[in-house]
Amino acid sequence: SFADLAVQLTEKSFELE
Repeated sequence: SFADLAVQLTEKSFELE
């Protein structure tokens, strides 16, 4: 789902920081 994809992108963002 779109929400699931959004969560994955958010997690990646935190991972990069």
